Amino acid sequence: MFGSTILEVAIGLVFAYCLYSLLATTISEIIASLLGLRARKLELAIERMLTDPHLSDKLFNRFYDHPMIKYMNDGSRFDKRPSYISAKNFSKAVVDIVINSGVSSGRQVTPRTITAGLKSLNPKSGSDTISLLESFLADSHNDPVKFREMIEQWFDDMMELTTGWYKRQSQWIVFVIGLIIAIIFNASTFDIVNHLSKDNSARVQLVQLATSYVKNHPAEMADTSVKHQTDTPAITQRLDSLVLYADSLYKADIAQSHQLLGIGWSNSAAANHMDSHNWPANVLGWIITALAISLGAPFWFDLLSKFVQLRGTRSESKDEKAQKKKPATP
Repeated sequence: MFGSTILEVAIGLVFAYCLYSLLATTISEIIASLLGLRARKLELAIERMLTDPHLSDKLFNRFYDHPMIKYMNDGSRFDKRPSYISAKNFSKAVVDIVINSGVSSGRQVTPRTITAGLKSLNPKSGSDTISLLESFLADSHNDPVKFREMIEQWFDDMMELTTGWYKRQSQWIVFVIGLIIAIIFNASTFDIVNHLSKDNSARVQLVQLATSYVKNHPAEMADTSVKHQTDTPAITQRLDSLVLYADSLYKADIAQSHQLLGIGWSNSAAANHMDSHNWPANVLGWIITALAISLGAPFWFDLLSKFVQLRGTRSESKDEKAQKKKPATP
């Protein structure tokens, strides 16, 4: 019985973390869309690639002025620059800029026009960026097709690093949002565990909600940011979709579970014990909740699914034992 109680408390706590993580991730994506954080991080990466002290910003500014890149956004006041550029489009824009810099040699993509363009961009041979492009040309044995492929590989490698930068930034944002959510909801991890440990009825009802949630949702929870960005390319549509999702998540799942979790700032056991002696514990409880939220909804959903499955297996084992203990009917 004791082990079953611990498992049910764990299910309730993980379920709360999962719901809060979904809400925090959605709010984070709204902020990222409004501030154009993806586009800014992509711009920073391309600036690192195409700018150095000797080259100044000639190549970088010309890149974003290239017609293929310039008109990639949706034209809204939010999206000043694109948040996604393919490797092929990147190499196409870079090669076009190089060729046009040595326009007197012709506009066709040949080893001669590429070399002339690189020299025009780097007359004093001091640019690291141009030196790298020259090394790509040499490594490709003056083959324009392979030259473009090497530029594309360079871009893909940089995008892997950029993805890491963006994920770290997003995790910090989600942590801050998670802390705000924990304070607004007065969702201290300690209070949740304490309440679920003592209130059998609330614990059982919350476990039922968690079990139903797992059954009614896909086995693999998709990244909210990727899902909404892919489905709704226009930022106004994306924002509407995210706001509606956050609203439905709160009304359908979070609000329903709050009373069972025993949290909040009114008519709750946690709120009634917020005296000076409990403040340190509550602050620590909020921080733990925020740290848990920053791990992301996919992590908690996967763990919740395993806990629910484990509980189901244990229940089946108990039923089998009960059946064996029944006396056989004559």
